[in-house]
Amino acid sequence: MSDDFDNLINKLEHAQHKMESMNGTHDYKWSELFPDSFMKDHTKSASINEFFSDIGVTDKKSFDALPQQKLEKKIQTETDFESWRAMNERAAAEMALRQSGLL
Repeated sequence: MSDDFDNLINKLEHAQHKMESMNGTHDYKWSELFPDSFMKDHTKSASINEFFSDIGVTDKKSFDALPQQKLEKKIQTETDFESWRAMNERAAAEMALRQSGLL
């Protein structure tokens, strides 16, 4: 029983250190933020690249040029989310849990 408790404490301490290291601003690849598992669970697409392919997004420049209304419509019709912001927030939360070892 003590070993199980010690393992839990170690896992939680590791998670805390990982979460602390994620504070601040970081640049993550879309594939890190939106892994295939996330996309399959929350969208009609198997990957983030597939999700963006039909609207011409292939890189940051084409994403930045995409009209916000077009993006929001795609999010509302092809995902579990009401907005791009909501999708990003959920993806970031899940990424933090994955990186901390809690998910």
